[in-house]
Formats: sequence, structure tokens, C-alpha cells
Amino acid sequence: MLRKDMTSYSVCGVLLFVFNIEIVGDISRAIFLDLLVKIIKNPDLILIANIVLMVVPLAIILFIMWNFYDKLHREFSGSNRKILTWLIFYIYVVNIEIALTYTTTKNIPPVYFFFGIVLLLQSIFAIGIYFLMQKNQKELLKKQRMRN
Repeated sequence: MLRKDMTSYSVCGVLLFVFNIEIVGDISRAIFLDLLVKIIKNPDLILIANIVLMVVPLAIILFIMWNFYDKLHREFSGSNRKILTWLIFYIYVVNIEIALTYTTTKNIPPVYFFFGIVLLLQSIFAIGIYFLMQKNQKELLKKQRMRN
């Protein structure tokens, strides 16, 4: 974040990216624990599962940051950083809505599948839009170079 090419959009995009992973982890943990409470009655096992499931999103975030740092840095500091940030914000709003719906309903089986499908479809939509936009920009750049 201290690099000169990191703008406020870049910083917001990275933070929203991390928040998305955390929210998905929290939703998954809550659903898994609700199912686990119905199956296992031992509070110690449930506590251990809760602790493990709290660490998993952090491990995923660290794994992504270490292994895909260069790719993420290019995307979040590139010319499409504003669009990428807004698409990640869109996914974040969807995740917040899913989390709010889940916490108010607590109806596990149908809601569980609903959350998974909605999150998957919205993520595919946002990623697809971003990559189509990048492809379109590359084609326009190629046409512009051919004219010159």
C-alpha cells in the first residue's frame, strides 16, 4: 500500500477483496456450525470447529496474497482498477445482503443452497464482466495500433 502507484481505488479494492473473503468465510462458518450443532452435541468439538473455521479465511487470504501478489498488484494498480474496485464492491454488497438474510432467517437447507448459488452466479457475473471488458480494451488498443 505504500507504493507510489497505489491509489485510493487500489487500496479500497484490496480491502474489499479481503473483506469479501472474510464475509464468505463467516457465512460458511455460521452455516457449518449450525449444521454441526444439530449433528454433534459435544460443545468442546463445536468450539474447536469454530476456532478452526475462524482461522481458515485468514489462511486463505494469506495464501492468496503470497502466491498471487504480483497478479493482484497489476490488477489493482492497472488502468482498470476503478472498474475492478466497483465490481468487487458489488460482490461485497451481495455478500452483506446474504449475511443479513442468513442471520435473520436461520433456515439452513434451502437458504444454504440459495446462498451458494447466488454468490456463485454473482461472482461469475462480476468476473465475466471484468474479463470481457479487458478483452474489449485489448482489441481496441490493437485496432488503434494498426491504424498508426
